[in-house]
Amino acid sequence: MRRLVDAAQQQDLYFDGCSTVVTAKGPGGLDLAGGMTVDVWIAPYAYEHGIDGKPQARVNQHDPGARTGFLLGLRRFGQIVFQLGFGTDLAEVTGAPDRPAAKGRWSHVAATYDPPRPADVDALPHHDFATGDLTGWTVVSGTAFSDANVTTRTDWGWGGPFYQAETQDDPAGHHLWGFSPSAGGDGATAVLRSTPVVLGGDGVIDLLVSAGDDPDRLYAAVVRADDGKVLAKATGRGTEQYRRVVLDLSAHIGDRIHIEVVDRADGGWGHINVADVNVPVRRS
Repeated sequence: MRRLVDAAQQQDLYFDGCSTVVTAKGPGGLDLAGGMTVDVWIAPYAYEHGIDGKPQARVNQHDPGARTGFLLGLRRFGQIVFQLGFGTDLAEVTGAPDRPAAKGRWSHVAATYDPPRPADVDALPHHDFATGDLTGWTVVSGTAFSDANVTTRTDWGWGGPFYQAETQDDPAGHHLWGFSPSAGGDGATAVLRSTPVVLGGDGVIDLLVSAGDDPDRLYAAVVRADDGKVLAKATGRGTEQYRRVVLDLSAHIGDRIHIEVVDRADGGWGHINVADVNVPVRRS
């Protein structure tokens, strides 16, 4: 990181992704009721053995003795590991041994915890685009969204992975990629709407969102069907890589809602990507 001082550049911090340590005050106790996502960019130059077989942390806020907090790091040979403490139990998930973090180049590593959801609810119809098209969704206006936008691509062609969800119901990892060259790319606009449902369960909605950062013109929203009021929304962060967004709509349990994917931007980064939209639907 550099800054200008009297028209001359000065180095404030050299961050190499492997040996630099940055310490910051944590947010205190973690509330895992709504889930969490932690991500970090790393560039390891070697794979360390770790002390007593423990993983090498890359980002963490944890107390191993109390089995609380989280750790995202690497084990021997670069295997990615995510640990999450619940006070009584310490859960651990590891990446595939044959897909270690790359040495000597930057990689984006992310881990997500999804808490158990209510069992007495249904899912939003076609919430994961697993049919490979827009079945269950309606194009309200525009040309930016069509069946051609639903893809299983893991890479957008000019570098980097999407990190879309690959679930038990959809192991192929379908997602809605808002940039479609055949439909006008960033220049196209549209509004896409899900099937209306009654919000049930705990009222917590989560989904994957990425691409353009424009909360006024590019977003995925929870909309009350009766009056069209936007109850909550999320936009991208100027990257194709997905992040999971959690929206607490518990105050609106019992309301009839739908999900809208809105693209009203036509310049650079004028598209929005959405995947794995999880809505607790009250059973009729």
